[in-house]
Amino acid sequence: MPLMVARLLSVDELFAKRSLQEYLKKMETEYDECLRETEEQSNEDELRARRIRASLLAPLIHSIRELNAKQKEFAETETLLKDEDPALRELAELERESCLQHIQDLSQKILDLLIPEEEADLSDLVLEVTAGIGGQEAMLFSAEMFDMYQGYAEHQGWSFDILEHTTSEIGGLRHASASISGHQSYKRMKFEAGVHRVQRVPKTEKQGRMHTSTMTVAVLPQPTEV
Repeated sequence: MPLMVARLLSVDELFAKRSLQEYLKKMETEYDECLRETEEQSNEDELRARRIRASLLAPLIHSIRELNAKQKEFAETETLLKDEDPALRELAELERESCLQHIQDLSQKILDLLIPEEEADLSDLVLEVTAGIGGQEAMLFSAEMFDMYQGYAEHQGWSFDILEHTTSEIGGLRHASASISGHQSYKRMKFEAGVHRVQRVPKTEKQGRMHTSTMTVAVLPQPTEV
């Protein structure tokens, strides 16, 4: 029997799914109905329930409609790329790249909004990385991962305060930890927890042999004090 391997879908592949598009349209319809019923509803309890539901759906619906507008802009720039005027084509290319980035950001935002939030998702976090199997190469891998997380935190606008940083003889990391604070920091980082591995030829390998190295990531929620 052949081995069946599950593959995670990319954001673009998810949005190409008819089931997701139908669900988003259903959410838009529900939102419009809630708004209409708040104008027509006389029962106070029902009115309150509709207003609450509309406010919960609003961020998702606004993002969906902004995405639709950006997709129309993108289609228009695709048409302008065929124009005979080179200056106009150059301008369209710049606009196209900007639209594409907005589309990717909005698509990810919509997927995030579709995932129900847990209480811990609102927390800050402590990130820990520890070198595993592979000696010095595992420590180099740990250093690369820690630097990557620091760069990602900066890109997201989060604070990244290093708590511990134990290096190896050749610049790798035996262990390091950092406190990360910012909007949705734990929600976005929690799935990084676990064992990560890399297969490559180490810089210290003279015979060109492939080595496997591992490192462990721990992501610990830190509830914000009230």
